[in-house]
Amino acid sequence: MDNKELFERDNEEHPCKDGELHVVLGGYDCYLKRNAFLCWTGYVQLPKHHPMFNKCYENIQCHVHGGLTYGKDGRFGFDCGHIGDYLPVFDVENFAHVIERDQKKVVYRDYNFVVDNLRVLTEFFESHETVSDIDLRVSQQNGSSESQVKSMYDSYMSARRMFDQSKQK
Repeated sequence: MDNKELFERDNEEHPCKDGELHVVLGGYDCYLKRNAFLCWTGYVQLPKHHPMFNKCYENIQCHVHGGLTYGKDGRFGFDCGHIGDYLPVFDVENFAHVIERDQKKVVYRDYNFVVDNLRVLTEFFESHETVSDIDLRVSQQNGSSESQVKSMYDSYMSARRMFDQSKQK
């Protein structure tokens, strides 16, 4: 199959009718959408309590396709519109004469490729969580509110301090 056929099949299997697709990976909300070139983009939304929520994406060294290209309000993402990537808009908009000479040098990055890169990104962010961040995320997935989880965590930390003090005596 050529790139155009791969794009058309991928677009049929994973249509973005509402603008973006939502998946949950590693407990994180992830989003896939197509940009102006009809290439996939992938994003991970961090919870507000995550230590990297306010980081500048340019300072985050994560090995996703093309590196991070977006970061705002705890949402970090990448795109599949780099040199060597197939840009579907050129075929859709009948620019075949422009890309004909380079057609064999580019690769279409499909939905599964983006999901695989989102997994890499979620694992990266998970590796930068503290124990309390993980507890909060898991508890929220299990239906506990943020205030309930923080209260449990505060109780745990208080008990731990008392235990540590008793060992010093």
